[in-house]
Amino acid sequence: MFTQYLNRLNSQFVKFFNWRGFIDKKENDLCEEIKSFISKNNLFKKYTYGSFVDDKLLKILKKNKIEEVYLVGIATENCVLNFARDAFDRGFKITVLKNYCLSDSDKKLHKAALKIIKNNIGEVK
Repeated sequence: MFTQYLNRLNSQFVKFFNWRGFIDKKENDLCEEIKSFISKNNLFKKYTYGSFVDDKLLKILKKNKIEEVYLVGIATENCVLNFARDAFDRGFKITVLKNYCLSDSDKKLHKAALKIIKNNIGEVK
């Protein structure tokens, strides 16, 4: 399963922070290395930190009897941490693969998010 963050001109990020990143396709396009694994059935577009804002992803996970989620991604302190919390709250066992996550802003935030996940949410490997 894959999530893709897309910013919009009317988003909270523009409204509150005047941040206009990831609006342009050059910034929010999926990297070539994973495109062959993606289809319309396993890509979930999102417009905020959370991936469970609508029930689409949750329904797929439940339908396929997924009980454990392994997470990788960019912005450990935002999207990965948020996904981990939301999935934990919905009953999933969480494992974050730390070597496949990073912060796009600060290495200290990445490490802090991993510590929060390890202490409060799930495993970090």
